[in-house]
Amino acid sequence: MNLKKEFLLLGDSDFDKLKKLTLSIYLRKINEFLAGNQAHALKIIDQENGKEVRREDAGRRMSAYDKFLTGSSSEKNSKDDYLQVGDLLSEFANKIEEEYSQNELAEKEGLQKRGLDLEKIRSLKVDASEAEALVNEMLDYLGLGGVEKSNGWKAKVYEGRKSAGVNISKKEVSLGDSPVSVLNLVPTLMGHEVVHVCQHENKDRLSSLKILGGIGLDRMNILMEAGAMQYENDIRQKIFGFKKIPIPFYVRAMERKQMGGDYLDCVETFYSSSLKILKEKKEKGLVDESVFEKERRDLLRLAINRSKRLFRRNYSLNDRGEYLTESLATNYLEQQIVSERLKEAGLEKYLYIGGINLDILPQLIKAGFIKGDSEIKMPGEFPKKIWEDRLKSRYLIG
Repeated sequence: MNLKKEFLLLGDSDFDKLKKLTLSIYLRKINEFLAGNQAHALKIIDQENGKEVRREDAGRRMSAYDKFLTGSSSEKNSKDDYLQVGDLLSEFANKIEEEYSQNELAEKEGLQKRGLDLEKIRSLKVDASEAEALVNEMLDYLGLGGVEKSNGWKAKVYEGRKSAGVNISKKEVSLGDSPVSVLNLVPTLMGHEVVHVCQHENKDRLSSLKILGGIGLDRMNILMEAGAMQYENDIRQKIFGFKKIPIPFYVRAMERKQMGGDYLDCVETFYSSSLKILKEKKEKGLVDESVFEKERRDLLRLAINRSKRLFRRNYSLNDRGEYLTESLATNYLEQQIVSERLKEAGLEKYLYIGGINLDILPQLIKAGFIKGDSEIKMPGEFPKKIWEDRLKSRYLIG
């Protein structure tokens, strides 16, 4: 409350404008934190008290929190409520669905053109200890750490861990202990995860704003994931001939929910949308009957799992209200839009500074809160060099 009062008392001098920007940054982050916690708290209170809440009222309320946290389109439904999935996102999902289909069909051809054996790519794994060593080499190459530097970043394998991630407090790229596919090692572990390290280092070095160097701004995940995915796909395309396209089927399920669908409707929409591409692969002879059946079952399990996420803030899986209460996954398509637009404008270097909300980026630069952007650390071509020198020979045809 004191922050808001101070904000309202400020004038129009350059110094006051700078203070307004700083206060608005902190207020936005505080509001994001409060809204996220309040949404969870209200549902818990209703459940604990056994309170009878009309599903439509509950859905509308939770949808409002979701829009505040993740955004919405400018379009409205018949009840005059803003939609999370509007025409722009829906049209982009159509484009991505076509790209996804082409990418799936091009996988085998892309590998063959590069003299790579598809079965070897799928079956020959890289031991976790070798993956750890290669990620450490990447960090050392960038001057960010590696095993020789006690105060730098390191890659470390953890027993029982299933997936990779970046631990800021420990300055670690945490890795699982299972052997990894080379498709995961080079573009993802040496690419995607190391980009997140670069993003954290860049925001610490180049920002004079404490909140940016610390916890980051509101709605910062889109820009961070956009940068990591762009670099991962750049490496994947150069080495293997295809990309990792965001799954568009999730948005189809969201659209169905906005139209009043319940959980089973969303599962059916997700599944039928994804099955269409698998059938096309079978028709073109890219998968046999046994592979088709296995992948079909996998798609059904994915549809069941992902659709259920859309109802995490609903009071019932049978809810047919036209309110989407969980739209965070639109980030996967939105980050693609962001990276494409920044690349077209020659501003993709800002994808490598972590903790930023794209909406406020121009103001941060103008105010001098981001300095020396020519010094932004970029990950470079090292993963491709490691592939050519150390890994490629294992996966050649013959």
